[in-house]
Order: sequence, then structure tokens, then C-alpha cells
Amino acid sequence: DEWNELRRARTVGAITSTRDTWGPRQYQQMLQELGFYKGAIKDQHDNATAAAVRQFQTANGLAADGVVGDGTWPVLIRAYLNLDPLSIPESQFLPNAKDGCNGGILKWLGCGEKSPAASMLAQCGEPAWRPNRRTEFLFVRASELPCEAAQPVTFNLPTPGAVSPSWCLGPGDPNNRCCFATRDPNQQDKWLIQPAEPQQITVAGSIKFEDGTPLANAHIVLIAPDGEFMDGEQICTPQKGLPIEGRTDANGEFSYPKQKGVGIFTLEIRADVVARVKGAPLTEAKGPVVCRRLDGQPDAHGNTTFEVVVASPAAINTQPAATAASNVVVVKKSYTNPVRQTVTLRANNAFTGSGTFTRSSDAIRFFDAAVGGNELTFNGVDNVFSDAQLVAGVTLFAEGARASTAMNDVQLHLVLTVNGQPGLGATANMTAVELTLDVAQSRSAPGVEPPVLSTNDKINTGRFVQVRAASNTHERTMLIVRQAQPAAFAGELILTPMNARVEAFTQETPAAGQVALANPHVMANGSIPATGARFFVQGVNASTAVRDSGFQLGIRNVEADGDRVLMTTVQSDMVTSATATAPAATFVRFGLWDNAFRANGALFNDAAEANNFIGADMRRFFIRVRDVSQQGAGHINARWHAVDQTGANFQVPADRTITLIETAANSGVFLSRALMLVTDQDDHNQNTHTGLPAGIPDGNTIRARNQSNHRIRRANMFGSVVTEYPHPLAAGSTLTQRLPLFQRSPEERRRLPLQIFVLRVAAGGAGVITTAAGSALWTVDLRVLRETYERIGIRVETVTAPGTPAANIVTVNGDSVVLIDPPAGVNPANVSFADETTITTAHPALANTIRLFFVGGLASGNGGETWSDAIAPATDSRRASAFTIQSTGPYAAAHEVGHALSNKGASGGHYSAPAAPAGNRLHNDQNLMKQQFLGAERVNGPKRLWDANDGDAFNQYTAMRGSRYSRNF
Repeated sequence: DEWNELRRARTVGAITSTRDTWGPRQYQQMLQELGFYKGAIKDQHDNATAAAVRQFQTANGLAADGVVGDGTWPVLIRAYLNLDPLSIPESQFLPNAKDGCNGGILKWLGCGEKSPAASMLAQCGEPAWRPNRRTEFLFVRASELPCEAAQPVTFNLPTPGAVSPSWCLGPGDPNNRCCFATRDPNQQDKWLIQPAEPQQITVAGSIKFEDGTPLANAHIVLIAPDGEFMDGEQICTPQKGLPIEGRTDANGEFSYPKQKGVGIFTLEIRADVVARVKGAPLTEAKGPVVCRRLDGQPDAHGNTTFEVVVASPAAINTQPAATAASNVVVVKKSYTNPVRQTVTLRANNAFTGSGTFTRSSDAIRFFDAAVGGNELTFNGVDNVFSDAQLVAGVTLFAEGARASTAMNDVQLHLVLTVNGQPGLGATANMTAVELTLDVAQSRSAPGVEPPVLSTNDKINTGRFVQVRAASNTHERTMLIVRQAQPAAFAGELILTPMNARVEAFTQETPAAGQVALANPHVMANGSIPATGARFFVQGVNASTAVRDSGFQLGIRNVEADGDRVLMTTVQSDMVTSATATAPAATFVRFGLWDNAFRANGALFNDAAEANNFIGADMRRFFIRVRDVSQQGAGHINARWHAVDQTGANFQVPADRTITLIETAANSGVFLSRALMLVTDQDDHNQNTHTGLPAGIPDGNTIRARNQSNHRIRRANMFGSVVTEYPHPLAAGSTLTQRLPLFQRSPEERRRLPLQIFVLRVAAGGAGVITTAAGSALWTVDLRVLRETYERIGIRVETVTAPGTPAANIVTVNGDSVVLIDPPAGVNPANVSFADETTITTAHPALANTIRLFFVGGLASGNGGETWSDAIAPATDSRRASAFTIQSTGPYAAAHEVGHALSNKGASGGHYSAPAAPAGNRLHNDQNLMKQQFLGAERVNGPKRLWDANDGDAFNQYTAMRGSRYSRNF
């Protein structure tokens, strides 16, 4: 407000006033400092001034009328003052306070008229002398004035209180307003005014054009730091107060013999030029006025004298511009197609000359077309553009060549040549950002870091990615987003699938409820760790062409195709029907060997699936691969093995290879021959016919365990079967699937608790069979029990009744049996039915638990006998008990437990082979529940349990699994 008041017109004849009647000279000066006006400072509001005013008004949201009126003045003054804002703490000012009166700080005092720098009264009555028209800043070591000071005559202007609420330093003498300061060192009790920099220098300089041509005989006005016009001043003439012009000599030089104090000198060149200190850029040439501190020392450009460079106004009025559509450009790779970023070169008005475009680094290449076109070589021809081209606008197209080493490290320069002289330049900064998207091979083992594919492999071969399985048993592929380079790039990256055939997750292991990344997935570059941001990819459906999918990495709102990984999605699964369209299995089961044997016990092991014990088994399964890249291959190889519940390999053969045959010519769908899982070693060791046609490896041959195309693997009911498809075109890329043994959700596995007792030969003596670790009780009887019932999904567990004396319990590897004394009168080698009542009464069953007693012999002459629910009433202590003789054979204990589990009443609880359908293979001799002698362990021995009705229309499989003794898992 004070400055706006100062610029207003003073009333004619008024002496005491805060108004100073500012006009064109003042606002031209301010507009020039603000960069809007380039002409001479004068008292004329010409067309150039009006144009500058309009530009300022437009830039500041004012009505552009070209007139500096009441609406424009305060905005202009504020903008000018903001160029170099001062912020001085109030504590640095003397106080306008005394004796309880507080008017704030002392802002100013007037005494210059009474204390002239030099008296010119001898010249005329009212002489002019610029050094007397001054404002001085006094720096003192004092906290108050050395005298009382009269209130300034303009203190209450423009209104009372406008300066301060009160004057507290009076009353003082109005006729002695300079009582506080003097320049005479002999005057006491006053502040002695001395220059802050007393050094004296000789002033000299030169004015030349950029090419060294002198501005000869030019009219100049040079003002010293103390305000003196170096060539003199009109003191008493009608033009008093105006400077006397000086001139440069023929060499454009000027000098003054009179020494002056150091400080800032102001040079006005009264010619149609714009000026700047030598060494400063042309952009600092704001008009024909230039300032320079002279103190005898070199300035920032090495000048010790007032060296000035001038140019024509056209050079500064013609403004070049180099504008990039984006200051970031993506580095192009041989296989990507990022859109080139436009850079527009332009001049703001017509001129005569040209413009030269340069770059500071070849990290960015430039072309004359968006696609193809000619690359600029910057040979001094293809990077120079005419005045007409620049006025119309030149569009270039930028493409990243390599990563910048720092942000904005590629400077683009457009420098004009105007009328043969250097003109203004324009600069734009750009950054070449390189993006890297990597994809890894498969892990060689859990937790092992997978190798990353080479650029050639990730593009020309592509990564083969597994299609998701409904059971979430597939393997995902690791995708790695590297931090963009330069690392200081603070933008956001976007990861985008090329189509809906693939999707990515943050989780490596598939599970229900996981949500795929958004499309696109946005991430801040600064958030990406040094090892890269890792995501995990799965296929949605199988590819119909090689490399028909993948991911791109780009920069948000700039470019999508900064890097890419190409992918072919491959479906690898297990099915229970040998067709190309069969639904994928979500679990597998052990083979039942229900169509395995001829009537004489010989094994069906032919090439044809129908006459092969595996191919005809109701629990067999197949490996299927759908891989468009292998269309027409005829056959491919996969691998398979079992793992236990911890994921550790379970009896993995030396060669896990299994061959898959293409279902139809060029179908790209491949199926293995039927495969089977078994629980025991005899079955595992069974040789198998490959079922493969002659003419391919292993075709029409019998293969043994540890050989390729052996079609049996041993597993356990807690584990899984693993299939691997090592892709023939991509070493290290293996598509893996893992299916559990038996359905897990809902859980179909069952538990069977057994109380196992061994009768002692005498009270406190040894058992009728040894219970030592490694004995047949553990290595045969309990093992066979487990292997037998695991085939149908039942886990045998040993339990003991609470309160059983610890001394009677024998525990080996977590399983326990109880040694019991023979009751009085019981012969352990000849146990009768009555003895069995006595024994079971002494050792009652846990609820819904079968008791298995090992005895030395049975009075009935049987190899074993069981009191199932169908035989023994609920009141009979023998109910839910089985008695067995170990010497009966390895299947005896499992057989007797089977009676209790199946609870069959017909045929004495034994299996009866069905007559129908004709030609069925469900023979007595291989069934666990056959009535005859059981014999030794062997493949065609009586150890099978079948999910089919026997001759009594009884299904032992469903009966055993549904028994009251069988528990939820």
C-alpha cells in the first residue's frame, strides 16, 4: 500500500506529500526487470511499452488494455518487489519508543535536504545534483538515537497512523532534523556517517557486439554507486537533474580519470541495443541498461572492468522454444516399439536467421518422423533449421538409446542466429529411462533362486508358463520388475498383460482366494527393491500360437512398451480319462489292481490298455500336456515321482521319464499311457509294459523300476504325486504340477485306531512273538497292515488305553503295542473261545476301536479269528477283537482286521468272487478277505481290496471305509 501510494500523482504545488508522480520511466524499469520490456527507459509510453504492459497484464490475469492504471500498478509493484524480497528482523531496527510510548520500529527519518552530499548553491538558487537525491542506510552500534528527533512532516501521511501509531522520539527541533548524524568528524555526540566501502577505483570499460565489433561513438550514461552521473549533470538549466551523455570511442571503450568509490555502477546505452555483462548469457540482456559491481576484483566472468556485450533488440525479442511432450523418453530395445516423444522447436516471431539444435548426450536419438524417418547426425546441417521452419515449428521425434546416468542429464539446446548475430537460446532437459522386465526359469529346488532368462530366450523363445489348475496345484512363473534406470527416476511403472491369457500375483504358491494384479499394475519406481519386484504368473488358458501372450513394462502416462517378456501358456495336468477334453483331476488315488489278474493269477501286462493291469485299473490316471509349440512332434517326454507330506522325494527312481503321445496329428495335445501309484515294494518292483508304439524310444518294451517309462511309483497317503514337463525348447523351464493322494477338500482319508496286544508266554515273561525293534511285528505285520489299508485311504494308527502300565508298553518309531500276561488257566499256545472271553474282559476296547491280539496258537485250529459286530453281540467282551497267529503269514493280521472293518455276515465274512459280469477279473486268490491260506508277500498275493460287489453283493471297499471303527481324518 505504501508503494502504491508513492507512485500516485502529486497534487500540483504540494510540498509535503508521499506521492511521487510515477510514469512511463518507472513502469518501463519494472517491466524490464520482470522481462517484459526490452527497450530504452524513457518518459514515452510507446507501442513497445503498451505491448509489454499487455503481456504483463495477460500473465497476471488482468484486463489487457496496455494501460498502467490503478488495477495494474499494485500488481506490477508487488511483482517487482518480489524479485528480490527483503526480510529484515524487526530487532535490527531502532525502536520508535521512549518513556512508556511505543510506536513500533523506527522506519525512517528525513534529513537529506539539510545534509547535502555536496553543496551546489553557488551554481544557482535551486541547483540539481543527483548525489543529494539519495536514500542512505545507516548501520550503527547503538540502541537509540543520540538526540531527540522531531516528528517527520510526512509521518501522518497519507493518513494518521499509516506509518506508526505514535511518534515517541520527540519533541526535538524541527529546524535541526539531522541532529543525530554528521559527516564532520569534529562534531561530537552524533553518528559519524562514513562509506561502508571506502576503497576508490578508476572506472573503465568497453561496449562490443558478440563478435567483438565495437559499439563506437555510442551515447552512454554511467551512474556511480553514490548517484553521480560520471559525465556530469544539468545543474541549473531547464533540464536540470538530467545527465550529460558520454560517448564511447572508436573502439567502443570508455574511461574516467576521476576515481570513485566501489559499488554497483549503472550503464545506460542510448542506442537500439540490448546489453549484458560480458560472459553473461544473452537471456540476461533485458534492455539497454546494465549494472555491474566494480571493486577492482574479477567478477564471475573474469572481468575487472565494465565490459559489456550488446546485441540487436531483434536477437532478444525473438524467443526460441524447445518443448518436449514428455521430459522422459523410454529406451528402445530391438524388440520393443515405444512411441517416440515429440520435441518441438519454435521461434515466437518472424526473424532473419536460423536455429541450431544440439544435445548434450547421445543417450537420446532424434528422428524427423514418428516411425522410420531419418536420424539426425548433428553434423551441422541436419540439425540447423531456417527462420521460416522455426516460425512454423519443427517437430522432432525422440527415442531413448541408453539409460541416462542422472535425471535430466540430456540437455537440448536451440540457439538462434539473428541478423548474423547470436540470438537467444532455449533449453529443455530430458531423461532416457531404461526399463527391464525379467523372467526366471523354474526353481531347481524349493528356496533355490532360479536363473533369469537371457534377452534372446525371453523374446525369441519366450517363457513357457503353466495354465492354472482348479486344484491350485500348478507352478507359477517368476516375473521380475527391475528398478528403472536411472534409479533417481521418481515416476510410476506399469506392468500390463498383453492379453487375458495370463495373469500375475504377488504370491508364488497358488491358493484359494488370491486376487490377480490389477491391469495395469502400477508401482512407484522408488518402491522397487534392488533385487527387483517379484510377481508370479500363471496361464488362464492354453496358447493357440507360440508366444501369443506375455507382459509389458512401461511408464505410467508415458509409454507402455518399455520392455516385454513373451510367453506361451501350456496346460499340464493329470486326468483319469485318456481324452484330450477330459476334466483335469484334482487328486489321485492308489491303484486297486481290480482288473489286473487272469484266473490263474498271471498278471495282465500287455501293450493294449485293456489288457494291462495299469491301463485297466479303475484308479489309474494319465499325464496330459497341451503345448502348441510341439504341434506335430508326435511325442514328448515328462517326468513323474512322488513326494511325502513334507515335500521330500519319496523313493524317486533313477529315471523318472514318461513318454506322452500326441493324441492326433498336429493337435499339440499329448497323453501318457495309464499310470499307477502303489503302497508296497513288491508292487513298486513290478515290471510294466510301456504301452508305447514301436518306433519310438521304449516302444513296445517291458520296463523295470528305475528305467524310463516304468509306469508305477510308490507313494504314501500323506503325500502327493508330482509331474514335470521340462520344456524341450527352453532348458530350465519346467512346468510342474502336484496332486495330493486322495481328496483333501472335503477330506476323504480315514483313520483306523488299533489296540495291539501281544500275549506273553507266561506272566512277566516274553511275548509269544518278539516285540524288539526290527522284528517282524514292526517290519511285516504292522507294515502290511498300513500298506493294505492305505490303498483304500485308511491310515492305521496304534493306540493304548489310558492307565496301561508303562512297563507293559513297547514303543518303536512312534507305534505302540502292549504286552499282556496270560490270565490264569490260559495257555498262550492254545487259546480257546472261552480264553478269548477272559482275555478281552481283562483288556476292554476303547470306544469304536478294534483290538488285535497276537497269540501263540488257537484251539480252533484257525490261523486267526475275529469277533465282528455281525458275530458278537454288544454284551460279548470279544466284540471288536481279532486274534491272529503271526506264523499264519504276513497278510494274517490285516485279514483279521478286515473282518472287523467289513462286518460281513455272508460267506463267513470272507470274499466271494462274483460270477457277473462274465469275464470279470475279481478273483478270490488276490483278495485280502479270501478264505483259503494267505501265503507269502507277492504281487498276485491276497492283499487286494476292491471297490465292487462280490458274489454276495457286498462291497468291501465301502463297508470298510464306512465302518464305525473308521474315523474322520
